Amino acid sequence: MATITVDGLVSVRSLGLSYLAGAEGGGRPITWAHTCDVPEPWYWVGPGDLVMTTGAGLPADPREQVDWLTSLAMTRACGLMIGARPGTPAVSAAMRDTADALRFPLLDADFELEFASVAHIVIESVLRSERERIVEIRRLYDAYGQALRTRAELPERLRVVAGNLGWELELRDAPSGQVLAASAGAALDTDTEVARSVPIPGARS
Repeated sequence: MATITVDGLVSVRSLGLSYLAGAEGGGRPITWAHTCDVPEPWYWVGPGDLVMTTGAGLPADPREQVDWLTSLAMTRACGLMIGARPGTPAVSAAMRDTADALRFPLLDADFELEFASVAHIVIESVLRSERERIVEIRRLYDAYGQALRTRAELPERLRVVAGNLGWELELRDAPSGQVLAASAGAALDTDTEVARSVPIPGARS
């Protein structure tokens, strides 16, 4: 159900995108595509945004480029795509080095590329992910509802949820750490890297 990543976007051959730097951050998901040509784009973008620019706001001085890119990266945007127009300052080696150090994807695009075509791909990905999420939630809700209607005990309900998610689940009493129920019928190994704990508010009955 994941949205498209920067790597996934670069792999769309019709767009003709390539990395200038920051390829190690290519796994970042893109939650939106935002065109921004102002000198201070960090005031206009947010986490997950792919910032698309013709370079109109990009400073020419390499040191200023480093500061500019660092400020943009601090917004937790997922990357920067530059479709440089004629006369746009060249991306300096210092700016590329900073993108590599921050693992902040810096993409090169042809000036003739229509940014709208990039935005359409991203938006379609986001909408598809949202539809899949809704379908999955409904499937899980229906399965759990069926378990409730059959008056299944808590362990059985956990097994139903776990089976739909492809996980193993357990319910623990937070103060004591006592396992109240487990989908696998036994306590899980919670010392592994994949184990996750999610607090559930409410009183134990």
